[in-house]
Amino acid sequence: MLIWVAIVFSTVIYFGIAVFTGKLGDFEALTRLQYVRVLYGIALLMFLVGWFVVRRVVSGNEHLRMMCALAVFESCAIFGLLTAFLTKDWRLYLGPWALALIGFAREFPRAGTGEGRAPM
Repeated sequence: MLIWVAIVFSTVIYFGIAVFTGKLGDFEALTRLQYVRVLYGIALLMFLVGWFVVRRVVSGNEHLRMMCALAVFESCAIFGLLTAFLTKDWRLYLGPWALALIGFAREFPRAGTGEGRAPM
């Protein structure tokens, strides 16, 4: 549980960094930039990898699977932070961060399994 909280809180710190280093720009124009779309696409791809691929690749050890999934989901937030840095607009962090939070919610430690989701 402690590891889960620490990784989730790290993305909150990323949000704080994005807000304090960014400003508000023309949001619609920024979302049309090619590198923003590429970074958002990579964040979405990593979300899908965390959701579907990690479960198939890392099987047997629930703790290891949860750790791998959390790392992959955190990368969504990191790509959002990179987008916010490049555009200097903190609002562009919010989309990839939402993907990360959805993934983190899926990996919330459950009672009876030690760590991670209950086996299906």
